[in-house]
Amino acid sequence: TLSPTLLAASFLMLLGFGAKAGLYPLHNWLPDAHSQAPSLVSALLSGALLNCAFLGILRGHQIMLGAGLGGFSGTLLVFFGLVSMFVAAIFIVGQGHYKRMLAYSSVENMGLMLMGVGAWLIGSHSGNSWIGTLGLAGAMFHMLNHSAFKGLLFLCAGALIHAIGSNDYTAMHGLRKYMPVTHITFLIGCLAIAGIIPFAGFFSKDEILTATMG
Repeated sequence: TLSPTLLAASFLMLLGFGAKAGLYPLHNWLPDAHSQAPSLVSALLSGALLNCAFLGILRGHQIMLGAGLGGFSGTLLVFFGLVSMFVAAIFIVGQGHYKRMLAYSSVENMGLMLMGVGAWLIGSHSGNSWIGTLGLAGAMFHMLNHSAFKGLLFLCAGALIHAIGSNDYTAMHGLRKYMPVTHITFLIGCLAIAGIIPFAGFFSKDEILTATMG
């Protein structure tokens, strides 16, 4: 019974929650906050705070889907998701500060989750329930995966900063020899975040991309 016109105007909600989620173009605070905060705090910011903003976006756009604006709403999310992924990829390349690199990776992963939700909204609006369900399931699964492996990576980054005294990844020579446990866990986190088989990140990204291209 809500006015579709007013609901369409309420896409500004995406800007509010999107700023908290670190979506482009409101992402500027995220690399600075994540890189300067203690690593324990960075893990919570990336693994918990961003999820709260993501769930706010999800719940708000559920209302728009119920009002028949799923196509409009989903297109917005897919657009901002794609742009966020593209911009984050540009900034990750050549980034020497590994905590900032992880922060930009959070922007990229939030964009990927938005694409999954956008595919769900578009699929549900058009009557393609299978694609819609796959997109939502992939987004929620990836949210869980991202919290796990990004928390692991930030904790490993904190251990490296404590041991090496530097945020520059070029200073990580001999990590396998001097910090074998951190070397293995950091490698696992990197493979997981890249979506390499058999880690769960591959399957959640595959679900999202399948739903988006479907």
